[in-house]
Amino acid sequence: MECIGRNKSVLDPDGYVMKDGFHAHYIQIYADAHLHDLSEKAVDNCIPAANAKAKEIGPETMDGKTCNRALAYTVMCIRFMKIEANCPKEDVIDSVDCTKVRAYLKEWNKKTGLKYN
Repeated sequence: MECIGRNKSVLDPDGYVMKDGFHAHYIQIYADAHLHDLSEKAVDNCIPAANAKAKEIGPETMDGKTCNRALAYTVMCIRFMKIEANCPKEDVIDSVDCTKVRAYLKEWNKKTGLKYN
């Protein structure tokens, strides 16, 4: 994921998420007008929390390559902690697949121990 972040210029040289670059890219991709306020708050809260957790844990090494987890944590925070968890009831899709995704995201959050405002 760090590779994508560098390609989109949303990471600093150490691989941590830069708010301005990430915000511009994220809002461009996820421009659903009625979730705009929720998305704005998610970006504001998740970037500092995800960067802090990535610093605490340190880089991950896989297949001989080392990467910073900050972008992955940011995306997961926004998706679960802020968007899915606060999604307006009328927008929640009640299906087996969607329920499984929400359960997975909840478990992922427990495992990482991320703390969000």
